[in-house]
Amino acid sequence: MKIARVAIITLAALIFSQSVFAKGEASKDMAKTIKDSKKFSYLSDSLRRVGMMKTLHGPGPYTFFVPKNNAFDDMPYGKWVGLWNDKPMMKKVLSRGLVKGRYNEAELSGGTILHTVDGGTIKLKNRDKDLWIGDEKLKETDIQCTNGVIHIVDGFIGREADKKGR
Repeated sequence: MKIARVAIITLAALIFSQSVFAKGEASKDMAKTIKDSKKFSYLSDSLRRVGMMKTLHGPGPYTFFVPKNNAFDDMPYGKWVGLWNDKPMMKKVLSRGLVKGRYNEAELSGGTILHTVDGGTIKLKNRDKDLWIGDEKLKETDIQCTNGVIHIVDGFIGREADKKGR
């Protein structure tokens, strides 16, 4: 009887510790996750510049399709400077990837249509067994945050995410 009790307590402790560690993976909201990670350094500066960090501290839930850091480097310098100096346009470009609701990769497939926080839509498609948004391939998925999930795409999501008439 004593061995069974010890086994049950040990098993319960193991299960409890695994659930604590799982929750620990999502201990930060999107804003803090982006701010604290070197893989998002350019994005963090850009989001702060246009005032989107406050939204990313909010309760959500959100799904954020963000450009990889190299996407900023790949942009022609003159175009980047122009975008950096045009805060409304930069906010519009970055908002193209911010979606209402939490969507992990397992819930996404070709043909999925998601609604952005600013009223636009993005449509995912399958190409070569990968998920794409327009011309941008999803590279890294399911970065869990307390208020949503982040997916990294090759570059900036294009105008197809804008509302019609913009």
